[in-house]
Amino acid sequence: MAKYVVYLVDDDIEFLDALSLLLESSGWKTLSFSNAKTFLNGYPPSEPCIVLLDAKMAPMSGIDVLEEILKKRNSDPIIFLTGHGDIDLAVYVLTHGASDFIQKPITPEKLFRTLANAENKIEEVAKKNLELYRELAWNTLTEQELNILTKLSLGLTNQQIAEIYGISSRTVETHAETKTT
Repeated sequence: MAKYVVYLVDDDIEFLDALSLLLESSGWKTLSFSNAKTFLNGYPPSEPCIVLLDAKMAPMSGIDVLEEILKKRNSDPIIFLTGHGDIDLAVYVLTHGASDFIQKPITPEKLFRTLANAENKIEEVAKKNLELYRELAWNTLTEQELNILTKLSLGLTNQQIAEIYGISSRTVETHAETKTT
């Protein structure tokens, strides 16, 4: 089952409907937009997602949309779709933040493989962010908090740690609760 919403942005309404039907029948949650401005108004600034974006739209192109997305945040996988692709366009979008480039017509196998790769990218970014957060949190611990957590990791009880440091077991408990949640 898909974990993230797939935003579909394409000015070809028939293609958009067919793509949405294919993805939803395969367990993906989709939101479809037939113009770029409407999509950008509904684009979530904090919720991870995957964007399938048509390169050639008017009046706002897929490249314009890519630039707007990157102003908001750059961790969402953006997959460009085009029926009129060329090497220059592919190189440009891939070097400017897109995660993949697919030419129409799209085979379901290629699309699902690309979406799976996009989900993996989101998971990798989330894992790196969590590691950075944990490192930051660890670096903000006081010496007493570090000592208490070290003793807890060795299996000592709150009471034993309190006796070692001459503090109350409630203080040990408070430090342990605050820093391990």
